[in-house]
Amino acid sequence: MDKEKEIAELKRQLQQTKDALELFAYTVSHDMREPVRMVKSFMDLLMKKYSDSLNEKAKSYISYASDGAERADLMIQDLLFYYRAVRNMQSTNADLNIAFAGASGKLKRKLESRNGIISCPILPVVQGDVDGIQEVFIYLFDHLLFHVPLDEQPRLRIEAKQADDKWEITCAGNGPDPAPGELNDLFRLFHNRSQQLTADSTLNKLAVAKRMIEHLNGELKAGQAAGGGIFFSITIPSVNG
Repeated sequence: MDKEKEIAELKRQLQQTKDALELFAYTVSHDMREPVRMVKSFMDLLMKKYSDSLNEKAKSYISYASDGAERADLMIQDLLFYYRAVRNMQSTNADLNIAFAGASGKLKRKLESRNGIISCPILPVVQGDVDGIQEVFIYLFDHLLFHVPLDEQPRLRIEAKQADDKWEITCAGNGPDPAPGELNDLFRLFHNRSQQLTADSTLNKLAVAKRMIEHLNGELKAGQAAGGGIFFSITIPSVNG
């Protein structure tokens, strides 16, 4: 019993440390926006008011500084989005059929434009957050869809199997095999610029998805499918886990 108490206390301390680090990162990201935007504003003002008296080299320096400040501001916004992604997520009984229906509905236009399909069996109810898992499905299938060659019909699929007190949800497609080292980079925070959230963002959707699943005491991994292409595996507690 003492051992169990010790383990429980270590978990509590670990979670407390993790929460403190996340709060620190969020606060720093939030507070950094103001000075960065001030730099951008004054660079723009300097160019506007004194452009006629500046030579081309000076103008290029100001332009570099302004562009750098803008990129920094976008990255800070990305970090804020990353930390806010789990703010309203709660672990309850989550019907994955509802989450999948919402995700496939939002991807419907992309799928129809390429005559794509997503095959899906009846999915389980897990300990999770329906809206959060819906977003995860969108991010994963969006990535899989993006990597299917344009001359092929996208054939995406989702499968589920139970293992003890957890469910393993697998999302896969008919894209190419991953390049050497690609699987190690898939979840980097600012990796996969082709899969960014907006045209002005460098944030990796897959990093956001991983954070959301881990917030629900689950795990998100990627691997090479036996039949080719990449698969994503979500392990998440079952309702009675």
